Amino acid sequence: MSMRLGPRSSMKQPKEPLDIPPIFVDRCLVSKIFVARLSAIKGLEIHVHDDYLPQDADDDEWIQLSGKKNWIALTHDFRIRYKAHYWEAVKRSGPDFST
Repeated sequence: MSMRLGPRSSMKQPKEPLDIPPIFVDRCLVSKIFVARLSAIKGLEIHVHDDYLPQDADDDEWIQLSGKKNWIALTHDFRIRYKAHYWEAVKRSGPDFST
């Protein structure tokens, strides 16, 4: 069952600010609507790929950046976990992670 997001006005805000690490959004997920919806949630700190790295930066750069800063990283690249050199970037950055 998929969950569909309705109009922005129907989004329920948490009663208390969320106590979670900042979120880094990879360039493949960046859209004005997606980032705006995340940013509208009280307590979320959002960081966007292009604010920190060039558009053509390799994925291992944002993996290391988000890991070193203890940010949650969101990407749309489902195959990233099968690419060995990206796993090496994860290990170098030292974050806790799951796929």
